[in-house]
Amino acid sequence: WTPPLNDSLVTHYLAYLAAAVTGTGRSLIGEAPVGIHAADAVPEIDQGSFTHVVVYTKSSFVEQTTPVALAISDTRSTVKDIVFVDKDLDTGELAGFLNWTLPDDIVYVTNYTVHF
Repeated sequence: WTPPLNDSLVTHYLAYLAAAVTGTGRSLIGEAPVGIHAADAVPEIDQGSFTHVVVYTKSSFVEQTTPVALAISDTRSTVKDIVFVDKDLDTGELAGFLNWTLPDDIVYVTNYTVHF
């Protein structure tokens, strides 16, 4: 999401879950003052029939009529059978190969990220 080029009349940004790209059937999930371009959604929100996150600007007069929208993608795949054999003989250092079994469903997997 990119803020408007001219936000001189904007006082807040309002984020909603919505049932369509147009913002219909929406439910407020976050609000941020001008200058802040992020809002935290609380965990465990039931997605229900919501298909998009929409953001509106709000001035001291009115909320904009047309939001910017992002389609919701709530998917996750987890690898299994992780194996790592440390080949580095020095204390506090790691080296070696990390292997895992692919998730059962990789339709939406675009990459794997490893954190040590």
